[in-house]
Amino acid sequence: MIANYYTLWHIAKHLDRLLSGWTLTEAFTQHKCEFVFRFNDPEEHASETFVIAGCLPSKNFLFARREFHRAKKNTVNLFSAALGKNVASVRMHAADREATFAFTDGSRMLVRLFGSSANVLLVDPHDSLIDAFLRKNILLGMPLEQSTRFLPALVESMSEVSDRLQSAEGTTLSQRLRMAFPSLGGVLAKEVAHRAAIPADRAWNELVEAELLRVSDAVYGLMNELRSSARARILFADNTPLEFSLVPLRYLRADREEVFDSPHDGVRTFLRLESKSDSFLKQKSELLAPLRSERERLERTLGKISSGLPMASLAAEYERLGKLLQRNIHLAQKGSSSLSVDENGSTVEIALDVHLNPAKNVERYFEKARKTRTSTEEQGSRAEKLRASAIQIAQLEEELESVVSAEEHERFVAAHGGMLATLGFEGSGSDKKSEPRIPFRVFTVHGGFQAWAGKSGENNDLLSTRFTAKTDFWFHARGVGGSHVVLKVGTAKGAPSKRAIQQTASIAAYYSKMKKASMVPVAMCEGKYVRKPRGASPGTVTIERETVVYAEPALPEGEV
Repeated sequence: MIANYYTLWHIAKHLDRLLSGWTLTEAFTQHKCEFVFRFNDPEEHASETFVIAGCLPSKNFLFARREFHRAKKNTVNLFSAALGKNVASVRMHAADREATFAFTDGSRMLVRLFGSSANVLLVDPHDSLIDAFLRKNILLGMPLEQSTRFLPALVESMSEVSDRLQSAEGTTLSQRLRMAFPSLGGVLAKEVAHRAAIPADRAWNELVEAELLRVSDAVYGLMNELRSSARARILFADNTPLEFSLVPLRYLRADREEVFDSPHDGVRTFLRLESKSDSFLKQKSELLAPLRSERERLERTLGKISSGLPMASLAAEYERLGKLLQRNIHLAQKGSSSLSVDENGSTVEIALDVHLNPAKNVERYFEKARKTRTSTEEQGSRAEKLRASAIQIAQLEEELESVVSAEEHERFVAAHGGMLATLGFEGSGSDKKSEPRIPFRVFTVHGGFQAWAGKSGENNDLLSTRFTAKTDFWFHARGVGGSHVVLKVGTAKGAPSKRAIQQTASIAAYYSKMKKASMVPVAMCEGKYVRKPRGASPGTVTIERETVVYAEPALPEGEV
């Protein structure tokens, strides 16, 4: 309601008293679709007032303030033809959201807050356009296009209210109110319906005489309140600004309100709070989306693991066939594709590899049993870790969805910042000046380049799949378990030196199971040749075009 007719009416009324006789000394813009006027008192030039008009389609506003900081850069001077003119009056249009700043020479400056058509226009005494803030579909030098509304916003009697309601169109109460009194807008139309104790979507032709009287009385009473109240209020729910209003809004379920003696202060405060709220919602969305995406990815991976997980019974079956073949090995012959044996009165067909002798076929069955059991255990362990991560992220997601204010969002990030960083999320982004926390061990090697080392299997996956650029260098000790280490090429100027590469290889050797060896072979390749096989256990990747670097396990000097 910051651009509601009655809000603007009070602002214009106050500006008329304040600025009459003052001089327009400056007009400029430094933010998109925001026009700033500076007026000075000719008798006391140091006394000044700034009037700010917002012409964004989604955010029209007008208010004044005593102080305003003009930026040194990226500002544009406007309306040079109006500078030096003295204000004769400030008036609101009788039926539309248009404030007119009339000058003593007969020219006028019109602040039209018509939603997507909002603009500031300068016209000469003959109603020809001299200048326009936003030049969309504006032809300078042409006659001014007048507002088409004809119903005065202010009503003088109950009978006028009743006459307008009866003659207006609209099939529901809400539609009838907005057609009869366009200046009310949607918010105040809801307030009228609430005060009349009638649902806003009630069919107009169903209203009985007593209800019609309540509607007329509610309209007339509310309009008198709007006309007489120069105070402003902001209504809150859970510390989030719900609405700006000149009068109490009973239909809104607000838990508190902040009252201002001046509508200018109320509008300015509401814009600041709304901007903060919009910023918080953006930050919340930017964090919620990747959390949801990661949870869904984990759930898909779990589904694939569950559907392809080798059954423990299959391992037991391989072992049973191996033992059965072992007991009947004297019957098997090399080159046979199968062997039929008796087991508890039943014939069992055992498939054989024709290229192996009977003993090797026994070993083959026991090996298949071992691999199947190991694979089942590994996949089961991985599934448990993925499930725990999915639950953890789901809990974070649920808690974040319940956050309803910037303060709560800050507390959420402060409470879970470490966990979010470990999962690879950057948090709220509320502190743009601070560097995002890197969820890995970070070292500086020769030339100022950073080397990042993983801390666990899952953390290795995070580093290799999400934080490794195609041109980075990837390292891992060959043939043993250990950290993935990435030399981040873009963290310093130029290309990494041989010494930087050698130091990074030493880090990979240090964080491996060969840490105590004197020299360790370390595989190195570019990030674009690192792949994570589908269904592979945490920390398992495949690489291509590797180069082997022999390195002594060590950290860069000064690191621990």
